[in-house]
Amino acid sequence: MTTSTPGLAFHLSNLARKNGLRVWICPDLRSYRQLSEELAFFLQDAPELLWCFPSWEVLPYDRVSPHHAIVGERFSTLARLLREPSPAGLLLTALPAWLQRIAPPEAVSAHVWQLCTGDPLDIAGLKQRLALAGMQGVERVLAAGEFAARGGILDVWPATEDSPLRLDMFGDEIESIRRFDVETQRSGESLEQFISVPVREVILDDAGRECFAAAFRARFPHLRTHPMLAAAQAGRPHPGIEALLPFAYASTARLANYLPENAIIFAPDTIESKRADFAGQVRDQFTMVRASHEPVISPQELYAVETPVGALPLPAHTDIGAPLSLADFQDQSQPLHALNEALLPFAYASTARLANYL
Repeated sequence: MTTSTPGLAFHLSNLARKNGLRVWICPDLRSYRQLSEELAFFLQDAPELLWCFPSWEVLPYDRVSPHHAIVGERFSTLARLLREPSPAGLLLTALPAWLQRIAPPEAVSAHVWQLCTGDPLDIAGLKQRLALAGMQGVERVLAAGEFAARGGILDVWPATEDSPLRLDMFGDEIESIRRFDVETQRSGESLEQFISVPVREVILDDAGRECFAAAFRARFPHLRTHPMLAAAQAGRPHPGIEALLPFAYASTARLANYLPENAIIFAPDTIESKRADFAGQVRDQFTMVRASHEPVISPQELYAVETPVGALPLPAHTDIGAPLSLADFQDQSQPLHALNEALLPFAYASTARLANYL
């Protein structure tokens, strides 16, 4: 199986229901998008079994930062892998994300936290933590990745949420957490808790700023006035700073470093040739950016492009076969009636599953 098909999604959804964690590496972004939608359908009754770690959806070395929603989803998955002692299900990712150098576990642990009603909270301290996580302080929250404080109220729009949240304080404790409408400012659904994750993968806390600035000056002594360096030293995210992500950390990690030892990695049988193709694309981008005299680091520093993926082929699924058709019942006296009878159990099963969500 080398392409995203309903048969593949059904097979993977069955594997997700087994003990332990399986990983499926899609060869490209298009197959990742399609397969994630198909898996969400087959795992409607157990959405917690589907873990997603998407690619940035920007070209290597691009001077555009990845969207905050993608960063939020990635950090949520990494934090959950660190938090759960025995993760189970299926983790879906794409080849560029699998090969990518990312923030180490200690950085993720330091900047992902949970807030619950009844928790003590220092709003000034939380504002500082949100800013270090890449969120922007504003007068009024209008978009994801923003926060605003006034009196005993903190509005925040986490990258992992579809709508902003309002934290009402009672003294030094969180009295309530509610969703609210940006246009009307009316509060809605109440939540018991939410998890805050960074919206930037280059975390410019005190250690990150110092590490980034030192590495930048050492590598590019002739670019000491570059705006990216000035922004990093001030703790401000600069567009495209992710192309120098390793500068912000003493060491980087990969998705594989977050997985439990018993995780089983699967990929299409074409994955090594796809890795070679992707390595060529990264090298081409590197050559183009280097020619522009912009700060750039080697492909191997950003991606493990020279390292074999080492994934296993997906075992055959004997339960998947060709769909029933009228030709299968031509020897019956009433072929159409026989086909209808054969399909009824599937129809009942689908209706029963659908009823769970109505």
